[in-house]
Amino acid sequence: MKPTIRQKVGAGALTAVLGVAGLLAAAPAQAVTAPPSYVSHQLALRTGTGAVTVYDTSGVTTGLSQTLVSDNSCALTATGSALLGFSAVPGGSAYVGYRAGGLGVRESLTANGQSCAMVDFSSGESITVQLGSALSGYVFTAAALDVELKHDASVAATAYLGTTAVGTFTLDSGSSSSGVTCNALADSGPDAGTLDHCRWDISGGTSGVPMMFDSLTLTATAGSFSLDGGSDGAVPVDTWAGFASPETSSFFDLAPVIDCGETATLPSSGKVLTSSWKRYDDLASGGLCEPYPYSASTGVSSTGTPYAEFLKPADTETAQAVWTTTFVIPTGKLPTPTLDFGSGPVALAACPDGLYSGGVINQSLVPTTDLDAGVAGQQYGCVISASKTNAYAPLKAATFTIYLLGDVRLSF
Repeated sequence: MKPTIRQKVGAGALTAVLGVAGLLAAAPAQAVTAPPSYVSHQLALRTGTGAVTVYDTSGVTTGLSQTLVSDNSCALTATGSALLGFSAVPGGSAYVGYRAGGLGVRESLTANGQSCAMVDFSSGESITVQLGSALSGYVFTAAALDVELKHDASVAATAYLGTTAVGTFTLDSGSSSSGVTCNALADSGPDAGTLDHCRWDISGGTSGVPMMFDSLTLTATAGSFSLDGGSDGAVPVDTWAGFASPETSSFFDLAPVIDCGETATLPSSGKVLTSSWKRYDDLASGGLCEPYPYSASTGVSSTGTPYAEFLKPADTETAQAVWTTTFVIPTGKLPTPTLDFGSGPVALAACPDGLYSGGVINQSLVPTTDLDAGVAGQQYGCVISASKTNAYAPLKAATFTIYLLGDVRLSF
């Protein structure tokens, strides 16, 4: 089931927007789009052409691409950006087979023929797809696979984050009856076209946070299958895709992720000179920290005022952060920052003495104050420091460092 994400305005504040009261209005409300807010890119695997491509959510290519080729013994070779890696059981990466647009397992290093592209139950085979080094800092949050099934196949998928299994899924065909059922009209023969293909959507998560994974292992539990990506033609898609012709690919949603101690750098814009969000552990958690996906942007609202925005799942309200942003200000007067947790802006006071010092948060000094009772959980923020800076002269600028707890929109 897709995770539930709060909208940006009204009934949910999952955004944080940084600005100046009296000088900066709240960032404009944005319509809820088809992808979850944290999905920043999609990766398309097209086995028919051997192309692996990364797109942003508007369907524009990022310049990251990978090419898959094979030799006479069906051995898979990948060149270009390290976007995806593949391995097989038995045998490891050297036994991944690629033939006729299908990915499978080679039975030997001299294998050839259609079996190179299949994953067979009778031989105890599986194939794993994992994020490559070129996508470090990202995770998969969903997949929409093109799978070719033969001989009443059943496939088990296990999603992993590192070495931890985070989700299991089943796809069945023919006489198989558990899990998701594939209603393919044919289950044998290399000439069946798309009639023996199914689109398999994989996603999950709890409490508003999506299932995050960096590898996916597909195991034949009956019959045989091949991981495909449009080589036999279009396989209909019923989930959102922002790029052209997703039906001729297997594709994955990608989201950047931030863990404790890590810092996310927001893009700069004309009036938002720098902005960084440092993640700390969860309040009163004893140092526990669960990574969360995010998206971030800066810009100018419809009223002409600048803002910085940080989006995260709504049910991470105990996650602490320190947000430092430098804005262009119209006068030499230092403005007052405000937070909007969803019910309107609230002026921020200075943090209690000693709450943040030397890069360390003293959790015992975090007030129990809830700045917005209309939003679930404690919503709190305060000003660690605020100062004008001449670093961008002749521009007038001010730098604000804010302690944040909850799902917030920070404005001026």
